Amino acid sequence: MAKNDYYTIVAKILVYLYRKYKGLTSDNEKIIPMSSDYPVEEKQLMETIGMMQEQKFIKGTIVREWGGEVVMVDYDSLKITPQGIDYLRENSTIRKVCETLKEAAQIWSLFM
Repeated sequence: MAKNDYYTIVAKILVYLYRKYKGLTSDNEKIIPMSSDYPVEEKQLMETIGMMQEQKFIKGTIVREWGGEVVMVDYDSLKITPQGIDYLRENSTIRKVCETLKEAAQIWSLFM
């Protein structure tokens, strides 16, 4: 899958937030659009995060305009939910993506 594919971005965000929940992240790890970890424009990243919130995979400060479009995300406020952890563990597409992510290796062993 491409680095900017929906499932790849979702997997990276969920892995990061789960690692953050477990206290396995460093201060320099952040969700930043157009970075090597999240190679998508900010609008696409915010839209993806909005979809993840709608599916109850994450929670945090996400501001939407009247029509529902995401206009602002406080990336530091994002947290994984129990539904997000279950999705990370049980979804076969996400599992395949995670098997290729070096940052997922540390937490993947926790699920076994």
